[in-house]
Amino acid sequence: MKRVAYVSTDPGVPVFGSKGASVHVQAVVRELLRRGTEVHLVATRLGGDLPRGLQGVVVHELPRITGTPGREREESARRSARAAADVLARVHSDTPLDLVMERYSLWSDAAMTWARAFDVPGVLEVNSPLVDEQAQHRVLADRVGAEAMARRAFDAADSVIAVSEPVARWVLDRTDNRNVTVVPNGVDTRYIRPGLEGRPQAASHLHQRGEPRAASHLDQRGEPRAASHLDQRGESRAASHLDQRGAPRAASHLDQRGEPRAASHLDQRGEPRAASHLDQQAPFVIGFVGTLKPWHGVEVLVEAFARLARTDDGTRLRLVGDGPQRAAIAAQAERLGVADRVDLVGAVAPERMPEELARMDLAVAPYPQLPDFYFSPLKLYEYLAAGLPVVASDIGPVGEVLDGGHLGVLVTPGDMTELAAALAGLRSDAALRAELGDLGRRAAVSRHDWSLVVARILTTVPVRPPSLADDLLGRSA
Repeated sequence: MKRVAYVSTDPGVPVFGSKGASVHVQAVVRELLRRGTEVHLVATRLGGDLPRGLQGVVVHELPRITGTPGREREESARRSARAAADVLARVHSDTPLDLVMERYSLWSDAAMTWARAFDVPGVLEVNSPLVDEQAQHRVLADRVGAEAMARRAFDAADSVIAVSEPVARWVLDRTDNRNVTVVPNGVDTRYIRPGLEGRPQAASHLHQRGEPRAASHLDQRGEPRAASHLDQRGESRAASHLDQRGAPRAASHLDQRGEPRAASHLDQRGEPRAASHLDQQAPFVIGFVGTLKPWHGVEVLVEAFARLARTDDGTRLRLVGDGPQRAAIAAQAERLGVADRVDLVGAVAPERMPEELARMDLAVAPYPQLPDFYFSPLKLYEYLAAGLPVVASDIGPVGEVLDGGHLGVLVTPGDMTELAAALAGLRSDAALRAELGDLGRRAAVSRHDWSLVVARILTTVPVRPPSLADDLLGRSA
């Protein structure tokens, strides 16, 4: 495809910002540019300078959305979204567009209905059940109008891309369009890689003089080499955390019932014990990336870290992201006596994410128990691409991303004791950390790179036979 318009009319998504939604938009546009496509980005909110890799994108800014939350702001959003159709018409009149992509927003059907009217293929990305979100977490004055807008957009699209199965079901409940495909998020594995530049080396990466050693699980380019988890034929062998059937075995921190046991890294009270063999020269950094909101479970992670920290003074917790719970999390760390070992980094630009991930030895996605988990967490793919061992709550699609526990340690959502035991177990097992990091990196490259994600999206676009005008003008997709 030679010319593509990508439309985002959601005022909550600054397309040049640092939010997960912003990263998604940038990643898709970047991959289209890498393919040699001329990309026109039509957006309500830019939110910053041009990010890396987007040089050459043509930006069309829509009218700013104003007004107080409620009907006034909703009408302003409708007017801004309708302006997208005028932009598309102008771009198309210069040289015809081959594809229109739109990130579904609450008050826009403009791009998909325009594309349908002008016989341009249209792809609608749906990343969350926005109507339900707006009603539950913000202000929604005209729910009937929002539902009608969603149905028109879904009906008009040639292809609807849902980021998860729950989102796909939500879409299908509102449209007769059956071309709805689940395509989860991805990661730029060329940019986020296993790296040693961001922090002092963890103990397992230091030789006896305290200097970095050549990590046996990485080749000279920083890519995972064929490691001990592969046999001589290159097949995955039964790893130390898998039983002979390839299923996760009962790890040293769980008993036969799957309960945390008093293991070598736990004392008789179930508290993590200090391990004298752990190198105290460099802190062991447990990391989290994401917004500080209730559905990310950061308060559970802080509790689990505090339990680990009581008997392991070589650990730190690094929280990368910002949000409404920041003050509460800081107060919680103070109350638990670990404020001096919890780094609240704040939001960082996507360009800084590789550096932040390189500072971590282990990464966590501590989601609580939620009634409707519909996310496709970007953080998981970034953790895997960075070659980090992962501990994550077994909820929604998380278990599938981590291959049912083959690529990380899965814990019960909201269970602080189980999370603390998993952190202590990986803290004390450098070989398992390295093995999980290798496997995760391989999975990120082979399954989740944004180039593969965009390719999957484009395969859902129906191929339309060229018209007589296309033949006469020599145009083709």
